[in-house]
Parts: sequence; C-alpha cells; structure tokens
Amino acid sequence: MALSTHVGGRHPSTSILGILFAFFLSVLFPHGDGCPSHSAVELPRVKCIVVILADSVGFDEVLSNSMPFLSQAVRRCPIGLMSRDCRLRENVASNYVTISLGQRCAGDEKASLAFGVEEEVDGEKASDVYERIYGVKPKGSIVHLGWKHVAQLNGCKELLGLGWALSVNGVSRAIFGNEDCINKPSRYSACLLTDELGCVQEGIVDKRLLKRVGRFVLTDEKMLLHLLMRALDLHRFIVVDLGDARRVAKLPQEARRLPLMHIDGVVRMIYELCVHHDAFLWFVIPSPSPERQEMTLVAILSVYGEALLTSKTTRTYGIISATDLAVTWLRQLGIDPPPQMTGHAIMVAQADDAILKLQRLHTRTKQHFKNYRGAVIGAVVVCLLTLFFAITLGASNILHQRHSQLLGFFALSSFSLPLVLLLAGALVFPSPLSTFAFVVTFSLIMGTVMHRCFGGLLGANVLSLLLLLASTIDCFFSNALLRNSFIGYTPINGWRFYGIGNELAGALAPCCVISLSWLLSLPLRRTWKLLIAISFCFCVAMLVGMPNLGSNLGSALAIGACVSGVTVAFFLKGHRNKLIFILCAMGASFAVVSLAIAAYESLLGEMHSHVGQLIERISKFGVGALADAFMRKISIHAEVILHQRLYLVGIAFLIIFTLSLPKLRYELADANLGNVKLAIFFSCVVLWLMFLLNDTGALSLVTGLIVSISYVFIALSATSRLITSSGSQQAKRMVLK
Repeated sequence: MALSTHVGGRHPSTSILGILFAFFLSVLFPHGDGCPSHSAVELPRVKCIVVILADSVGFDEVLSNSMPFLSQAVRRCPIGLMSRDCRLRENVASNYVTISLGQRCAGDEKASLAFGVEEEVDGEKASDVYERIYGVKPKGSIVHLGWKHVAQLNGCKELLGLGWALSVNGVSRAIFGNEDCINKPSRYSACLLTDELGCVQEGIVDKRLLKRVGRFVLTDEKMLLHLLMRALDLHRFIVVDLGDARRVAKLPQEARRLPLMHIDGVVRMIYELCVHHDAFLWFVIPSPSPERQEMTLVAILSVYGEALLTSKTTRTYGIISATDLAVTWLRQLGIDPPPQMTGHAIMVAQADDAILKLQRLHTRTKQHFKNYRGAVIGAVVVCLLTLFFAITLGASNILHQRHSQLLGFFALSSFSLPLVLLLAGALVFPSPLSTFAFVVTFSLIMGTVMHRCFGGLLGANVLSLLLLLASTIDCFFSNALLRNSFIGYTPINGWRFYGIGNELAGALAPCCVISLSWLLSLPLRRTWKLLIAISFCFCVAMLVGMPNLGSNLGSALAIGACVSGVTVAFFLKGHRNKLIFILCAMGASFAVVSLAIAAYESLLGEMHSHVGQLIERISKFGVGALADAFMRKISIHAEVILHQRLYLVGIAFLIIFTLSLPKLRYELADANLGNVKLAIFFSCVVLWLMFLLNDTGALSLVTGLIVSISYVFIALSATSRLITSSGSQQAKRMVLK
C-alpha cells in the first residue's frame, strides 16, 4: 500500500484512511452479485404529494426539443402509459371524475363549473350561488357549482371521491391553475379535490393565474411560485393544472414551440420546489393524445432510477389505469382507500421491459459529469469570492508593509492560470481525472489564500464567517496531524500539546456537536437557526486562538462536525455517485498530501541547516548584515510557499459537510434508520482509533468510549422523529437493485 511507505514510519492517517475506505467499499459494493431484482414494490409513503396535470400534450411533444426538462425526466424517472379506463359516456370531463372516484364514472360539461368564492358568476358571487344551491355556506376557497348535478347523472346521492377521502382523513388540499379558453371556463381539475359538497379547501382557479404574452395565454409562473411556496408548508395534497397545454393544442404546429418551452420551464420550477420541500411529484397527461388514442403518459419526477410503473388493473408493465391513481395517492399518504374506490395501488418495477424503448439523451460520460456539475459550480463561486477577498485584503496588507502577504498574493496569481485551464478541461473533457485535478488545485489555492491573506484580520473583518470555518480546519490540520509527522517538526504558528488536553477536547467536542444538532432540530425560524449556526462557528473560531485546550477543542469540533456530515451525507438518496467521486478524490488527496508533507518537511529541515551554514560562510567573507537579512527573508518566504499543510483534505471535508447541510432536512427522512446507526457506529470506530493512534494510554480508551457514546446520541437526536419512515429506503433499494 502506497501510504505505508511514509518516510520514517507510518503516519496515523494511513490506518485511518484504510479503515475509511474499507467501510465505504463495503457499503458501496454490498454482498451479492448485484443483479437487478425484477420484483415490483409499492411506492413509499410520503408527507406531501404534488400532481401536475398537463392536458392534451402529445407523447412526441414531451420527448421533443421543445420540452428539454420533461424529455430528460421521462427518460430517467418511472413512467407509464395511462389508459383512461372509462367505458361509459365519455367527454373531456369524465376522465377527471374517473381519477377522483377511482371507479368508472361519467361526467358532463357541468363538471367545469368550478369558481373561486369571490369570483362573479352571471353578476353574482359564486359563494352566494353555492349557498342558494346547497343551503350552506362554502367551506373552502373553491366551489363546484355543478357537483350535485354530476352526482345525479351517475345515479349517486353524493360523489365520495379522492377529495372526500382526503377531507375526512384531515389531509389539507389545494389546487392552482385552470384550462380556461377564450369563450368559456374549463376547470375540470377541480373534480380531483372536491369533497362531498363540492368544495376545495384552498386554491385559485380564476384568471388571476394567467398572463398574456403576445398572442399566447400562459400561466403566470411568478405568481404560481409564490402560491406554491406557501401551499407546500400548509397542505399535503396539491394539484397544479397547467392549462397552457390544452390551449397549446388548439394552436397550429409551427406556433407551439414557445408555449411548450414555457410549460417545460414551469414544470422544472415546480420540480425543484418539490425537491426542496420533500414533496413527491407526479406528472400526468389525463386525456388521450392524438398520437396514442388509447393511452397517455404518467411520470413520477422523483429519484428512482430506471424503473417503470405497473398497474394491477392492466397487469402490464408500462401501462397503468386511471382508476389506480387515486388509490395510489391515498396509500402514499398513509390512508386506506374507501370501498367504492375499485383501483389498485400502482407498483414500481424494473425498466428492462420492451414496452417502452426510450433513447437516452446523454452519453455515459456526459451523464457522469452532470452529477458533479453543481459541486464544480459551487467551487467556482467560492473561488471567485476568495479571489475578491484576496485582492481587497491583500492590498490592505501590502499598504501596511506586510511583505509576506505580498508573496502570498503573487502565489495566488501564479496559480490562477492553471486553475482556469483545469476548470476548462473539466468542462470540455469531463472525466474523473480532470475533475479531480481541478479539486486538488482549487483546494491548494484556497489553503494558500486563506492562510496568507486572512491570517491576521479575523477579528476585524465583517465577512469572516468563511474564514472562521477555514481557521478551524486549519487548527485541526496544523496541530492534530502535523505534530505527529515523522521528524517531529512543529509549524511556526502551531503548538505541541501533552497531557490531558487532547482527551478533554475529544470528550467535549461530540457534546458540543450534539447540542448544535439539538438546537437546529427545534421548531425555530430559519433566521434563528442561521444565527445559532453562525454563533457556533464564531465560538469555535475564537477557541482556536486560545492556548492548549482551546485549540484542541476547536480541532475536535471541526473534525467531529465534518465526519458527521460526511457519514450522514453518504446515505442521502440520489447522491451516491457524487460521493463515490468525492471520497475517492479525498482519499487519493490524503495519500498524495501525506507523502508530500513528508518530503517538504524533510526538505525544509535541510534547507534551514544549509541556509544557516550559507549565512555563516557569507558573513566570514565580509558581506555582513545585508547577506544575513537577505537569506533569512528568502528562508521565511520559501517556508511559506512550501508549507501548504493539509488544506486539501480540510477543504474536501468542509465541502462535503456544507453540501450535506441543506439536504439533511428532506433527504434524511427517507434514510434507513439501521443504516444511519451503522454509519455512526463506524465513524465512532474511526474516531476511537484516531485518538488511540495519536496518544497511547488509558485516557485514549476513555476518550474513544466517550466519543462513541456521544456520536450514538447524535444519531438518535437526528433520527428520532424519522423512525416511522425508515421502511421507504428499503423499498427504494429493492427498486434500484
């Protein structure tokens, strides 16, 4: 093993790295031959469902260049071709009634009589008309004036469909959008959510959601975004009726491109919003398209890999029944469907069936790089911010005659060109090697800039949050690792510690991380949570400046938070490929930097000796004080350039931890609790061995025990409210196998 060749003996990081890789490989490549399972599983239970209805969109239009997001989505998500399954009188409205009731039931044009309570109908408020028909005041924002008539047409006293089932089970619901044409209102989607009295709890179906762009009538995406952001916090079942699709169907073929692109953009906006709020998104084309008269498209815009929907009603992979949708949605929300709903829950099966043969848009290489695009863009943004800080603060340091800062600024400038070239290479020729080269170079530059340009200005700079975090990482790697190097070299602004300092810091660090996780789990406003996190980082950074205990405590806090973030982020859904790359890059960087540290510390020690001898010889020849000062300055500057420390590993940990924070809120809800406990257990073992290798004795064992127990409490505090959802990850893994 390359790491075991560390000069002068094994570095403690080598054993730790081996344990980490063994653990990661065991999780990434589980037991078995990895053959896919062909068994169908039910969709997992979720806390919120969003349904997008796009009427009259053709199957070929979804796969065209006019709708790039949907075209990619239906290729990578579970999709099915939905049969209408209505054998009675059929018209445009009957399909929505079918989905609502879960049984074959016909409607008529009266099904479009849905209005807002404040909307005027023939010069009278819709709420007054509703009260005259039903004898009671409406209990909601939307009223369906023709709901009683639809029930009479179907020989029912009441239409007890999806909206009624959601209402009696306490599930709040909302609907936004309509299919209004020029001559008459077309609001059939309200049938999905109306209760037995024809009311919908909240929503907007009038023309306020529409805007005119040239000759097109389109959905106002800004207003829709504002409404959805509020609705996702209040409701569990939301329907978005993109009436643009039905209006587009009436346009000639050459005029459809712009409206279709608008629909695609709105769907993408809703998808990203649902991902952020942990909502399960369905995309449904309810009515038959001209290309496929007998069936239409249904897609789940969620991370499930290559899979198909299958229906027990049709018993065919890729074909689902409209009557099964309502039952599936109720089961996903944890509700038992009422007896009158005759449908069956839709299953997810492996997508190797020949029913749908959809070609891929991207090659494997492009798809590989697509997983890392967000991380690369984030790195570029941070690099640009760092460059801005370097220019401003570096200039102020130059004015104060801080020549060493000037050298650091020049070092940054010399690194800028290869960084740009590597980034261009990673974008043009995406591969693990090019992306890894960019991450390595970026991390080295970040380490140099943060150390040289920001070293003495932490207390006075108002934009110092990023610098405080970097200082914490710097504290860990300058004190916890370099003091164990093979020649025992102590950095200029580092310390050696002996005694109980490490043990006490190791015991206190997990407790502090537990407290932080508990505070962030409280039902507080985001502003308060942000202030708590900033205060925590500030306190840690202040501890960095304290001698002995303070520095070790800051170091332990930094590594504790980073290891926790990496461990939990590893089990986040949809990010496994990205983490494989980051962890491999981090491990390889660990190996390279460890060997590099051994080399340059040895070189540095030799250089000090040679410089001293050279100064002594020059002084004997009479050059005197000038030569002495000149050579000493060269020595200091050379030490600054060579002494890069372990910033690469520190920044890698920090990037992973930062990327995992916004995903914890909605991703951990689908994590398997057993896997989280297993991950925390292995992180405890790693930390225990880390302290055991750093210091020998009984105190190290006690520290390891305390660290292990503390991190178990972290796992419990982070997952105590999520135990009920632990089975969803297992269902997902069955699909992905």
